[in-house]
Amino acid sequence: MTQIQCPNCASPVCPDAPVVRMMTCAACGSTLYLEDAQARLAGEQGVMHDAPMLFGLGDRIRLGRVQLRLLGHARFSYGRGFWDEFWALDAKDAPCWVSVDEGDIVLQRSLTARDWPRYDGYLDLGSTVAHDGLNFTATETDDAECVALRGSFDHAL
Repeated sequence: MTQIQCPNCASPVCPDAPVVRMMTCAACGSTLYLEDAQARLAGEQGVMHDAPMLFGLGDRIRLGRVQLRLLGHARFSYGRGFWDEFWALDAKDAPCWVSVDEGDIVLQRSLTARDWPRYDGYLDLGSTVAHDGLNFTATETDDAECVALRGSFDHAL
């Protein structure tokens, strides 16, 4: 990996993988965008208040048959609570997200347009979507804000 300097404190920062485009500086807490082997400031990483967690940044976990390396941790607030998302790479360095909310753990991967589930209209509460032989029902909707970051990500949040 290429080592670069934090534009805020000049500490060395080294992306965990070639696909990393956003990360936090461990020394000063600045959030950095990585572009063309340079880093530019993107703001503060936010305050990640301690909370009980099943796993954390830097852990290696297994979900089903998938082995993952957790490289980024983002916390989202929806007013009355929060949930955590972890950006990860699998054994083949393919990116994915692990969502943890109220004890539920969900592995999320990007789908190509041809693999998108088909449904009519907008997904309202109670709407059902069929995908890969399974039916999924929308049980809640809300708006959220990313309030804190740690680690590395493959795009800006």
